Amino acid sequence: MQRRLALAGLVAASFASQPAAAATASAADPASCTKTMYDYGYARDTLDVARYPSLFTEDAVISFGGKTYSGKAEIAKELGDIAAATPNRLTRHVLTNIRVERTGPLAAAGTVYLTLYAGANGDTTPAPLEGPTTVGVYKVEFSLAGGTCRIAKSHLDVIFRRAPPAQR
Repeated sequence: MQRRLALAGLVAASFASQPAAAATASAADPASCTKTMYDYGYARDTLDVARYPSLFTEDAVISFGGKTYSGKAEIAKELGDIAAATPNRLTRHVLTNIRVERTGPLAAAGTVYLTLYAGANGDTTPAPLEGPTTVGVYKVEFSLAGGTCRIAKSHLDVIFRRAPPAQR
């Protein structure tokens, strides 16, 4: 009788842990979030309005430059508006010191250092260089659901910003 009770307890415990195990099995590896952040920088630099939205959850929220964008559609529109208004824009999002840790079965969070170079390309190659325009830290929350790391929330804390030409 005691063996049957012990066996029944083991069976019940294994079924109870299956939803958590299934969620973890369908979760992306937090290390894949490094690639997501590199893809984010590349999509912004190349104005890839087709690829950019796929990096975010449907209800993502991002904030930088004093503005907040909510939802995948609004986030995509922000980059689309930049592409339409400044087609010769040239940027390089240099992303380093990427640290990501799992915070739950389907979630991760981390920080990413940003060094941003920006200017206009026009017909000049290489473009003139005056140094970075912004240095900051992204604080990012990721969704790992469906085996893909996507940005759920991101905020850029600016640490250094180059002064406008009149103030240099």
